[in-house]
Amino acid sequence: MKNVSDDQEILKTLRSGQNTFITGSAGSGKSYIASDFGRSATRATITATTGIAALTVKGETVHRFLGLGITARPEEAGRVIGKWNRIKNSTKPWDIAKWQLMQNLDTLIIDEASMLRRDQFELIDIVLSFIKDLPVVFGGVQMVLVGDFFQLPLVVTVADIH
Repeated sequence: MKNVSDDQEILKTLRSGQNTFITGSAGSGKSYIASDFGRSATRATITATTGIAALTVKGETVHRFLGLGITARPEEAGRVIGKWNRIKNSTKPWDIAKWQLMQNLDTLIIDEASMLRRDQFELIDIVLSFIKDLPVVFGGVQMVLVGDFFQLPLVVTVADIH
């Protein structure tokens, strides 16, 4: 059974700027509380690992938001950083807006984070550190991970195993 004081405690932790993992059973309100926090925070972005989950939290996929591509492996960091470097140096209004959004990002919320592999987290770290120009974990961006390792499993292909 869910308790209102639990929600208040989670929100207090989120507002403190700490990296946070929110977990619980299906239907427990994990995504709701994280997306509610994301909408109330001025420099937060709500993402998810799948398109369906992104629609549910009114966000976009983390792969699209960070320009990772579907495979998202650390070996592709050069390609992804190259893309962000082009955006950084662009004079196109939409690129300037995207770069400013990323420069101002304080919190990244990832719903269904249990579906991300370790190497995908590594690539997210590399990209955020480049964009924020800070050699600290995730470029100093607060990470709010939402998921249930018993609900949606990690997606691993044969190529990932080898």
